Amino acid sequence: MKSRFLKNKQGIDVMISWILLIAISLSLGVLVYSWVRNYSESTASDLESRSIESRCEVVYASLSNACQTSNELYFDITNKKDLKIKGFLFGIIDIFGNAENREINETLLVGETKRITIIKQGTIARIEVIPIIRENEQDIYCVMSKSYLENIRYC
Repeated sequence: MKSRFLKNKQGIDVMISWILLIAISLSLGVLVYSWVRNYSESTASDLESRSIESRCEVVYASLSNACQTSNELYFDITNKKDLKIKGFLFGIIDIFGNAENREINETLLVGETKRITIIKQGTIARIEVIPIIRENEQDIYCVMSKSYLENIRYC
C-alpha cells in the first residue's frame, strides 16, 4: 500500500514541476513582450519626431523691408526654400522687452513674397517668425527655421 501511495506522489511532483515550468515561461514571455512593445513605441515616436525635424530643414522664411508707424508694422516675408508654408507664428518684441505672439494663416508658395501688416502698440525693436507647415492634417511649427529682424525703422 505504501509503494502505491509513493508512486502517486512522484507523479504529482512531476506534474507540479511542469506547471511551474510553464508558468515561469509564460511570465518571462509576457515580460519580454511588454518590454519590446514599449521599446518599439518609443523608437517609433523618436523616428516620427526626427521626420518632422527633417521636413523643417527645407523651410525658411526671410523678413525684409520692415518699417512701423504709430499703430502698424509692415514687412515683407519671402519663402526661401522648397516647401509651401501654411502660416506663421510671429513674436513681436518692443523696446522694453515685452513680447507678444501672433499667428497668421497666410499661405506662402515657394519663392513667393508677401507684404504683411500687423496692428501693434508701442515701438517694436525685433520681429521673429516661425514658419508653420501642414502635413497629414497636422500643423508643424518649424522652430529650428526661425528667422528675425531687428532695428525696425519708422516709415
